[in-house]
Amino acid sequence: MGDFNYFNSLAVYACNLGLDRPERQALIKSIEADHTKSKTPPTKGDSWTGDVNSSCQLHDQPEFDKFFKLASVAVDNYMTGLGVNTTMLDTYFTRSWAVRQEGSQAVSLHDHAQSHISICYYPEAHPAHGAFVIAPQELPNEFFPNLFSNEHHKTTGLVDANNPHTQSCYNLKPQDDMLLIFPSKMHHQVRPNADTYPTLARYSVSSDIVCTLKSAHLYEHGLPPLPLWKKLEILNE
Repeated sequence: MGDFNYFNSLAVYACNLGLDRPERQALIKSIEADHTKSKTPPTKGDSWTGDVNSSCQLHDQPEFDKFFKLASVAVDNYMTGLGVNTTMLDTYFTRSWAVRQEGSQAVSLHDHAQSHISICYYPEAHPAHGAFVIAPQELPNEFFPNLFSNEHHKTTGLVDANNPHTQSCYNLKPQDDMLLIFPSKMHHQVRPNADTYPTLARYSVSSDIVCTLKSAHLYEHGLPPLPLWKKLEILNE
């Protein structure tokens, strides 16, 4: 019997951010206020997302200052842990927003293709809250198309639904004060809350991050420093 060897696996970083309960409740209160102020009609299936309904710049709001200071440290730890020399990069929060969901609302499968790194934070969690789902776009061990990604094959006995190699997605249950950090290109989604708690709200804070090189000298890849950029000046005639 041989052994499996694993190479170049996807890593999702998780940590406790370090906010105490009153600080986390203050964030929830702010999110709830934005949700109420936006007056967005509730929908049955889609979660309320602040970036398209209210605010996409939470990193500029004073009540989130401590959150982003702590998140900055965590993001630096994430990049360093991946083997990246963060002293050679400038790293920017470019967009940040809150998500509120209840009942059968969910967040559909998506990625954040416009950025490099994304984060998701849970101020408070409940056992009935929907899971954060990691759904890699590529399944390296799927040796013919849709073998693992089509759930039908797991119901017919073609593949073992409990074998870790056949999984097309992975669930992470939210926890109090939990911060997740991952590549923005990673496909992910959020499950609905358990139907036994139809009015239970689930809150999270997300942000997109872009990295630029501090010096573009001798580098082909990576974005050059912002001071080297030049905005297109288009004259309307």
